Amino acid sequence: MWEIALTKRALKDAKKINNSGLKSNVEKLIEILKTNPYQNPPSYEKSHYLQI
Repeated sequence: MWEIALTKRALKDAKKINNSGLKSNVEKLIEILKTNPYQNPPSYEKSHYLQI
């Protein structure tokens, strides 16, 4: 199992993640990285903000 260490910048970003309501999604991704950092991430939902 891998150990995840956060940088100072990541800790600042964590506050933004908490405020945006994406904490559960980020926690899932971190768990995937802990078990296998080379695994492809799960598919994501398309953002309606980026539709062209």
